[in-house]
Parts: sequence; structure tokens; C-alpha cells
Amino acid sequence: MRQFFASAGCIGAAQIALVRMGIRDTHAPVQPSPGFGSRGLYIDPGGRLLRGESAIDLPADEASVLAELVAHAGHVVTHAQLRRALDARKATSADIAAIVHRLHDRIGEAAGIEPIYKRGYRLLTQIQPRHPERPRMVPRLAVLPLTAGPGVAEYLGEAVAEEAIRHLKTSGVLEIMEQDSVLTLALLHVNPADVGEAIAADWVVSGSLMALPGKCRVRVNLTRVADRMVLWSEDLLVSAEQFFSAGLELADRILTRLGGGVALAASQEEVSPHQQEAFDLLWHARSEWRSLERHQMRDGLQRLRCAVATAPLWMPARIDLVNLCAHQAIYGFMGMREAAELIRLTAAGAQDHSSEMLLPALGWVYLVADRNPVAAHAAFSSSAHLPHDRWVTRLRTDYLLSLSRHSEAIEMLERAIRLDPWSASLHARLAWALHLAGSRPQSIAQANLALSRFPDHCLVGLFGALILSGNGSAGKAAEVAAALVRRCPYLDLALSAEAWVLARAGRKDEARDALDRLHWLSRERHVLRVFAPAALVAMGDYSAAIDELRTADSLRCPWFFQILADPNLAPLREMAEFRELAEALPAPRLSALLPHAWAD
Repeated sequence: MRQFFASAGCIGAAQIALVRMGIRDTHAPVQPSPGFGSRGLYIDPGGRLLRGESAIDLPADEASVLAELVAHAGHVVTHAQLRRALDARKATSADIAAIVHRLHDRIGEAAGIEPIYKRGYRLLTQIQPRHPERPRMVPRLAVLPLTAGPGVAEYLGEAVAEEAIRHLKTSGVLEIMEQDSVLTLALLHVNPADVGEAIAADWVVSGSLMALPGKCRVRVNLTRVADRMVLWSEDLLVSAEQFFSAGLELADRILTRLGGGVALAASQEEVSPHQQEAFDLLWHARSEWRSLERHQMRDGLQRLRCAVATAPLWMPARIDLVNLCAHQAIYGFMGMREAAELIRLTAAGAQDHSSEMLLPALGWVYLVADRNPVAAHAAFSSSAHLPHDRWVTRLRTDYLLSLSRHSEAIEMLERAIRLDPWSASLHARLAWALHLAGSRPQSIAQANLALSRFPDHCLVGLFGALILSGNGSAGKAAEVAAALVRRCPYLDLALSAEAWVLARAGRKDEARDALDRLHWLSRERHVLRVFAPAALVAMGDYSAAIDELRTADSLRCPWFFQILADPNLAPLREMAEFRELAEALPAPRLSALLPHAWAD
């Protein structure tokens, strides 16, 4: 785990001071609004349409039509009624039909709007009142990775903590803090109470693992954040052959003290030797593929495939395998077609109810590799109820950004950051989403915030350099990009980003050198040259930029749709070749990237 954060997520010493001063970066979770709901869509008393917690902005005419349909759900609403609702008696039936069509496109099949020939429209779905829920007064618990002692594999400390968290979440009596923030803060090596205070937790669990002959000793402490008192310490002895059960036993002990006597339903589950072996393979693989080092990630992939073969019915290994394939494709360590094939193969063998966790990765494959927006929409809609998870949110926002639904992606990331305030990747992705949306001041501010807080995180450096390079901070952007290449020499994304930054800074010869290195590397292996088109545009070589985009399209580059929306490619948008490439975008989002004349 140290190696992963050394390359992808360390925090500077200044952040230790922030935590020790008790500075928090969190907000109260958004509470459900009163109103009416259907299939995950809700209308609050103020007339806002919500999907979960996300507001869907509707023009006034669409909002009026929807409100009238909801008020008469299950009954035909005539054209005359809709004209009155629109307060525009001159509106024709064709005008109303166009409004309903736009409304249906905006909110999808969940709208359930049925046209009634020559009469009007009817909302088919049943409408149930939705009332605000009172916030649950439950303890907020942070579980830190256990420190591995001599003779204990380091990844096992995080494995025990994560397994305990998985069981605790099923109890429903504790609010478990998000692990990205906990892991980031744990690396500061400050008092556990400081970690808890930074993320507004009430309790913190910390501890260590020690190797004994044939056994492992798990020593845990429970700290109350309010007064920094350690209220409970205990040793657990776990057999080396049944290490898988350590997380379950730890969760049971925690619930005994904090859960009001609630017992874990999972406490009766039996763990087979095959599942124990798969568990070890899974966590060993996680420690390897988080390194962002090419050979280690390949080793992690093989371990996960072995874990799936060893315990075919155990879903965590399948979920990790599809997420690793997506991860490798996004970062350029695996071609998109290879990743898509393995994701489909892994998902096809799933039989457990938790296989719905595979749907975001499948939806992402349907969009990026298959160019099938209907199947992608179905997969993401079917998994819309899944809570925030580091991978679920990443794939959801990539899907939204690929469809140029920037405002939805931004809102989703902001909501996730409220839950997981110290997640470097969420902050970096928010800066990128703001950049793609054309929100220049906000994207710069967010990039600077992420760089100041997570200076050594690879995604923060990547997006930070790209955003700053074209916004008056070329010198700082070049420094960030150069540091990223030194820190991650095996990351092709870093090299293509440096080419972009150098080209924007007017250092064209150096930018050409960086692009040439990528070209020569591509003769040996798969290379992801995501940001080369923008670099070539900055150098005035529009023809070469179009060629790069064509290559990205043919290889089904997972960034292709997002790059087409990049404001830095604006000079290409008047070219017929760009129009041809942009037509690969799933309709109806094509018009968002094309001049109005083309959209017509």
C-alpha cells in the first residue's frame, strides 16, 4: 500500500498541520425532499425534478407539462389542459408534442409518458408521495488499515479492515466513513483521533497485525474522537488458515460495543478453503495493481483471474477483475478491446445477486467499445440505486462526461466529495469535468485546490497540468507535468499530457520530442496518446491532430468522447473531418459538440 500512495496519493506535510488543527472538509449529506416520486425520479414542492439527489434542470415549458401530468397521473391530460398549464393558448398540438418529446429525451424511459391519439398524454407510472426522512442519529465510524508487523504481508492490514467494513455495513446501525478519505489521512501517520476529526467521525478503529507460530494476532483500539480517549483495546487470535474470518470477528467485536447488541447475520457464514485462497489472491492483487506500474498490474490481473477460477461463485474477485480491466484501459496499460472482452467474459460467469455491481463496468463497455448507447443506458439505469463507491462513481461520471452531460457529472462528483472529502481522485475528476463543461474559473480553482492538497497524486497532477496550461499558468503547469513524468515514467498519459503542456507554453521542439517518444513506444506495445491531438492543435498541425483522433477512434480509446468535448480542440470543430469523427458520439449528444448549422 505504501508503494501505491507513494506514486499516486501522498499528501504533503502541510496537510498534517491541517488535520491536526481540526480542519474539516465535509458537508452534511443532502436529505431527500418531500414531493412525489416514480422509478427514482422525484418532484419536490418547488417544482424541481430530482433523480436521487441530483437535480435535473428543466425548461419552464417542460416543467409545466410534467407537473400537469404528475397531477393527473394515470389519466389522460388533454391538449387543452396542457395549453392552460403552459399559459399559452396559442400553443399548437405540434408544439406540445415537441415539448413532450424533449421531456422524454431528457429524463428517459422512467418518465413513462404515453401519447393518446388525438386526445393528449398520460403518465403511466404510479406516483407515490415521498416525505423527508429524518437524519439517522447513528455513530459515524472510521476504520483505519491495520499496521502490518514483521512477517505479515502489508496488504493484509487493509484486507482485514475492509472485510470488517463490509460486514459492518450490513448491520445498518453504524455509518461507515468512506475508505478513500480514511486511507489518505491514515498515511499522514497522525493520531487516529486526528483522522476521525478531519472527516467528522465519532469513533475510530485502529490496530496492528503480528505474526505468531501458526496464528496471527490482531490488536485493535477503539478511540472516541470527542475526547480522544481509547475506550477499548483487545487482542484477537486468528488461525493462519482462516485469516479470512479476522474481518468478520473484528466487525462482531465492534458491534458488541457500538451497535447496541445487534448481531451480524453474516456471522454464520462458512468460508471454504478455496474462498480463503481467493481472498488472499484478491488482496495481493489489489496491492499490486494500485501501484500503477505496468508489470505489477499485469501480475495483479493474473492473480484476480486465478481468484475467479479458484472460487467461481465468490463475487468480490469478479468485481475487482472487471474494475481492474477498466482501470488498465483508462490508464493505457491495456487496449480497450482486450479489456472489454475480459469484462464481458467475467460478467457472463456471475450468478450471485451482487452481480449488479458489474453493471457500471458493462455499461461503460457498451458505450465506449460497442458504441451502443441504448445498452449502456439500460445498464446504468439498472444500477442507478447502487450507493457511491470509488469504482461505481468513477464509471458513472465517465459515462456522463462521454455523453457531454457535464452538469450531471459535476453534480454527482460534488455529492460524492461530500461523502468522501479527502478522495484525491474525486477532486481531480471534478476539476476535469468543470474544464470539459467550459467552466474556466471553477476548473482552475478546483485544480489548484487539488494540487495544494494532493500534490503527488497522479490524476491530480495530470488534470492539474492540463487545466493550468491553457489558463495563464504555463510555467506551473510545465513543472507539474515534468514532476508527473519523473514520478510515473511508465504512464503514457503523463507523457502525452506533458506534450500538451509544452506545446501550450510555446516549447514546440520539446513537445515534438515527447510525441516522438510516444510514437516509438507504440511500435513495441499499446500506447495511449490521449492528449496528443490537443498538443498538435496548439502547434497548429490540425491535420496531424485529426489523424490522432482517427487513431483513437479506431482503437476505441476510452477517453475519445471526452477529448472531442475538450475546449482546446475548438479550432478543429469547423472542419468536415472533425464532424465525421463527432458523428460517432451517441445521439442526441452530437449537437453539443457541433456548430448549430450542423446540428440542424
